[in-house]
Amino acid sequence: MGRFRFFVDTPAALAVFREDYGIPADVHLELAEIETTPWGRLDQCPFAVLSSVDGGLRFPVNPLLTEFLRRIGLAPTQVSTNTYRIINGIHELNHRLGTNLGLAEILRQYTLGSTGDGLAYYLKIRPGKEKIVTGTPDKDLHDDDFFWVSGNYETADVPGWFISKNFGETCKPC
Repeated sequence: MGRFRFFVDTPAALAVFREDYGIPADVHLELAEIETTPWGRLDQCPFAVLSSVDGGLRFPVNPLLTEFLRRIGLAPTQVSTNTYRIINGIHELNHRLGTNLGLAEILRQYTLGSTGDGLAYYLKIRPGKEKIVTGTPDKDLHDDDFFWVSGNYETADVPGWFISKNFGETCKPC
């Protein structure tokens, strides 16, 4: 059991979580059972609880994050919390400053790294480049609690039913 499960493990806690994180009623959240693998449901997409609590994820998922997940072909649970922070930070910069930084700018500054087992991916700054979003912790948090999300949670297809150990492979998105 993860450290953040208590945020959402009862109907009352889930109601507070929905209010605190501005989750609309038409976004359906189902807390996954402990030790459930985050793939296999074709009609729902997995998102870590931590991605909202610490990564800035909001629903509906912003188009930049959707594009990132779709283009790299990873499930949302395969992406590190710092990666959520970076992409959501860039989305917020676009919103506040009227800029239009996109996936090309992200991938020009960052490269995609992975853990030794190839199941978790993160953005790391390219040598000689500057971070677009600063202040992310050196150590990334990981947590195994996740929601099955359905309803009005996205603006375009988000990969979700598969776990890709080779993000360049072609996989069927949810």
